[in-house]
Amino acid sequence: MTGCWRGAEYLVGGDGYRIVLESLEHYARRLRGMGDNPELGGAGMFAMVIRQAATQRLPAVHQALDGLRRFLVGGETAVSLAGSLPAMTSALECYEADIQRALDGSDYYKRMLGPLMPSADSKLAAIREAKSLIGRFE
Repeated sequence: MTGCWRGAEYLVGGDGYRIVLESLEHYARRLRGMGDNPELGGAGMFAMVIRQAATQRLPAVHQALDGLRRFLVGGETAVSLAGSLPAMTSALECYEADIQRALDGSDYYKRMLGPLMPSADSKLAAIREAKSLIGRFE
């Protein structure tokens, strides 16, 4: 990995870290609760594979959360944090999709996101900005 990770500047320059942390925390809850999703109800054996994949993905999400927290207090370098980029990106995409599903009327996602709904538009804008900036290298 050569160059400078511009995502690090985004995370510490303002509130960028907040939406990434929030997305990672949501993604971890979502992965842990994968069996509760009514959309998987009729998936049979496929649902079991999805739950197993979610369980395997969880350690990377926790590692990204821990790494980001350490980075914010100066205990981790931007280069080492960049290794968590796939988990951060997945978390942002999951959070964005779940907010959109809630806005589209899904009761399951409305319950999951709860009091977030009044600020959904600003959350979606922050997620889109984060997605465009955290992956930038120069």
